[in-house]
Amino acid sequence: NIIAAIIKNYGFYIFARFIVAFVMMGQLNSFIMIMELTGPSKRQRLGLSVQCFTALGNAFCSILAYFASTYQQFLFLIAACSFLAVPSYFLCPESMRYLMARGKILKVSEILYNTAAKNKKEVKREEINNYLDRYPDAKAIANSTKTNDQKKKIYTVLDLFTYSPKMTIATLKNMFIWAITSLIFFGIALNANRMT
Repeated sequence: NIIAAIIKNYGFYIFARFIVAFVMMGQLNSFIMIMELTGPSKRQRLGLSVQCFTALGNAFCSILAYFASTYQQFLFLIAACSFLAVPSYFLCPESMRYLMARGKILKVSEILYNTAAKNKKEVKREEINNYLDRYPDAKAIANSTKTNDQKKKIYTVLDLFTYSPKMTIATLKNMFIWAITSLIFFGIALNANRMT
């Protein structure tokens, strides 16, 4: 947003806004983290209430726009608000499912132990290790040597297109649906004043 505010070239401005939109996909990561860290009984309520913060953020943007006389000032204000999210990087643990998929069992054990301590629950490390023993795939990745024969395949985004034609078609359909839904949503949201 800061770069978009100081750039005078329209092409670079559009590029900077594209980067901002790309980075905003972190909202999806926060939703996934919330789903991982909450119990099944509270997941539905929390999953729906997360969307309230998006609506509040959009409403807050109109308050910021009221105090900004130019779009550059507006972008600077939004950038300043974005820095409030920086401490969350240091406060939130890394996704335990991601760590399990990478075979980092000791780190998962440490996160679980620290979480229990913060919640004033007495849990022995042996209990946590016994719980983690239920996931033999993660243990196998952690214990495997670095040879290609023994190491389990780690999937990437490219595998969505190379795994099978059916997977490729499903991925392309989802990408298309996501793009069209976003265009329609923002088209309506940004042109609400023209609707009569």
